Amino acid sequence: MTLYSDYREVKGIKFPFLLTPGNGTLKIESYQVNTGISDDEFVSK
Repeated sequence: MTLYSDYREVKGIKFPFLLTPGNGTLKIESYQVNTGISDDEFVSK
């Protein structure tokens, strides 16, 4: 079981910045949202 906490808003979306998977802790420093990927990356060829 993983516990998610310390939710913060990043560009209008809330993300957990603290994850506790079992017996450890993972602290997220930052999230990147919509960092300039062109629409061409999602076109089937």
